[in-house]
Amino acid sequence: SLPSSLVTVVVVVVVVVSSGRSSDCSVVVVVVVDEYEYDAERDGIEAADGVAVITFDRPARRNALTREILRALPTLLGDLSTRATAIVITGAHGAFSSGVDFSELGNGAQDAHVDEEIRRVTQAIRTTPVPVLAALDGPCVGAAVEIALSCDVRLGSADSFLRIPAAELGVLYRIDAIAELVRVAGRQVATQLFVLGQALDAEAALASGLLAEVTPSGFATQRAMDIAQLAARGNPAAVSATLAVVRAADAGEPLEGFEHERLALL
Repeated sequence: SLPSSLVTVVVVVVVVVSSGRSSDCSVVVVVVVDEYEYDAERDGIEAADGVAVITFDRPARRNALTREILRALPTLLGDLSTRATAIVITGAHGAFSSGVDFSELGNGAQDAHVDEEIRRVTQAIRTTPVPVLAALDGPCVGAAVEIALSCDVRLGSADSFLRIPAAELGVLYRIDAIAELVRVAGRQVATQLFVLGQALDAEAALASGLLAEVTPSGFATQRAMDIAQLAARGNPAAVSATLAVVRAADAGEPLEGFEHERLALL
């Protein structure tokens, strides 16, 4: 675990810790504490053959996402993907994230810039060449639901829930995000989340396919790390290529171009 004294004096903490399972498997832990412009050269993340864990840690705001954090995530994901075999995104203090920080909204048409920043984050997750897992504890709200759904595997603790209160707030949520949820979980679940603003608990999310597993409270991150470490068993090129095929098939994209990669790996 991270020393609490470090978290109080820096914005992003990067450490390498032993997984406790093997001497050659390690974990990169990145804690996103508050507003931050990520710079790979300045932050000097050490290479690690293991799992990278990105943790949202803003307890006073239930891990709400500032625009600075949203802008930093694509670069952070890209850098970590060159140093780890898988990435886990999670939240601290019993919450995944309460979504975009409301203190940065309410500017009318200017809020469209936030939409674009969220879209860049989800696109970065979907194009990261290593598996990305989401580990949900407690609330996963608004834009945080989008971030979680863009991950390859989602796990939630028994006390996790998903909620998108956009209509309640008088907002028509981004059209492509609504369409994506309809595709993934169907019209009924999309209506529950987007139209009614209903909170889906862990069991309902599991039944609808939004979660792969439900863990006991507080164990989602550890379970996600255990699963993510399986990626280290595979050949990196084969893992990346197979992941790209799975994502393309999921998005309904043409698959013919992957045949050359398949032949190269034989």
